[in-house]
Amino acid sequence: HVPLKILVFFPRQLATMFSAGLNIEKTISQLLLEETNKKFRKVLGQMNADIKKGLSLSDAMERHPGVFSPLYIALVKSGEVSGTLHRVLEELANYLEFIQDTRRKVVSAMYYPAFVLMITFLIVAGLIIYVVPIFQDVYARFKADLPLPTQILIHISDTVRSNFIATALLLAAFVGLIVLINLTYSGRLMFDKIRLKIPVIGKLQMNSIMSKFSRTFGMLMGAGVPVIDSMNLVSRVVDNYVIKIGVKDTIRYIKDGYSISASMKKSAVYPPTLVSLASTGEETGEIESMFGKAAVFYDKQIDAVVSRLTSLIE
Repeated sequence: HVPLKILVFFPRQLATMFSAGLNIEKTISQLLLEETNKKFRKVLGQMNADIKKGLSLSDAMERHPGVFSPLYIALVKSGEVSGTLHRVLEELANYLEFIQDTRRKVVSAMYYPAFVLMITFLIVAGLIIYVVPIFQDVYARFKADLPLPTQILIHISDTVRSNFIATALLLAAFVGLIVLINLTYSGRLMFDKIRLKIPVIGKLQMNSIMSKFSRTFGMLMGAGVPVIDSMNLVSRVVDNYVIKIGVKDTIRYIKDGYSISASMKKSAVYPPTLVSLASTGEETGEIESMFGKAAVFYDKQIDAVVSRLTSLIE
């Protein structure tokens, strides 16, 4: 597996060398000499040999589907066809950097609540196993009439302590069951629906998905990739099954003759703001520009939600 940071920097290096006047063959040969990652150096070596045989850059990339995504290859191919490979590579580098930054923000925001929940779980487990029995002895000496919540807590403590291994195995089985369900299509769809409905976190996920959708679709349209092909590529990079199904519905409506904005509205998974911007873009003939502005809008929403989430947890 080639690290993402290498794939992010690679188109930037290509664009810089092309602008300096080097051709594709010399550029790849030079990068091959400088590359320190063994796996990517091997990929570059095979690409270099293919390019020397007469293959284009996109065709050479296409032989490494595990390294270069369909979107990556489609953009390079569109740059070769239009004769604007240098500009397309710059846009690809910017796009990958934005996606990486957005992913880092969302992951960082999710780590914090996960860490707090884990610590809370450990504290509660410690209280049930070690602290409650101490108070149980005190209450027993005083022969106090305990309220129902306290009786329930003591009963839970006794059950966990007397069946510790069984409780741990049951908890592990529960976690394993959730993981297995998430591996199935219907299970993943169910969990993705739940994720989008969780207060604050759901909004963070939706803003992240819409930012990625807008930036990807706008960039592909700007590069001259046809609408249907662009939507198909976008459906591959969207990592939520609810939205993925919505994108596929959008493709079906576009094929039926509806406009992009009307298809998005009928799909009923996009926020009204994005649909409105898409409609404006179609009316003004600046669809890629409007989707770019939409991506910036959702990036700002992500920053706002991350800040709010941190404050709420504190």
